[in-house]
Amino acid sequence: AAATPAAAPAPATAAPKPSAPPPLSGRLLLMDDEEAIQRLASRLIKRLGLDVEVCSNGQQALVKYKAAMEAGTPFDIVMVDLNIPGGMGGRETIGPLLQLDPKAKVLVSSGATGDIEPDELTQMGFAGAMPKPYDIATLTRVFKSVLESRK
Repeated sequence: AAATPAAAPAPATAAPKPSAPPPLSGRLLLMDDEEAIQRLASRLIKRLGLDVEVCSNGQQALVKYKAAMEAGTPFDIVMVDLNIPGGMGGRETIGPLLQLDPKAKVLVSSGATGDIEPDELTQMGFAGAMPKPYDIATLTRVFKSVLESRK
């Protein structure tokens, strides 16, 4: 009688290919009054490797920023909406934020950044601008530039 051939060993499960590491690391505070923008921007920012916290206005941003500093986990970048109807927007937040931390890296985010000159942004204390709508390439480039300037 012929011997039955031994069963071939089961193929080893291929290890999943390691995905590329996120291009950035750090912490970001996002201030925007629109929940949809908070959700979308948070997803994009997390994909880049940054931890993100959100808030809806300048008062909340100042509280969160101060708490993070006191906890020893400061934010590397703060991105604020320039205009918050009925609330404290980026224009009103930048001064008190820089009083809390003169080294804070604050980006202004707005669909209306064309309404404000780059020189005016610098004079107000902003480290740069992030136009809406957001795209991953611009987020990466601007965040990388801000993070490198902090070193």
